[in-house]
Amino acid sequence: QMVRELLEAARGGPAVVVGDRRDDIEGAHENGLPAIATAYGYGSRAERCMADAVAECPPDLPGLIGQFLPGCGSGS
Repeated sequence: QMVRELLEAARGGPAVVVGDRRDDIEGAHENGLPAIATAYGYGSRAERCMADAVAECPPDLPGLIGQFLPGCGSGS
């Protein structure tokens, strides 16, 4: 629900969800978005396996975001 509301507020612009729990990842996928799990959060390894990518530490995020959103992050 929250992901859908945020997408509506952003007028459906390109997005990726970054989170550490199963609900974050499922919310992303239910709304057609890629999910990046954070290994430094509270989620388990099993929860992270559901994601499209895993950030081991915060500096990993720009590159991973850039892979899913060309023109954003440092992965473009």
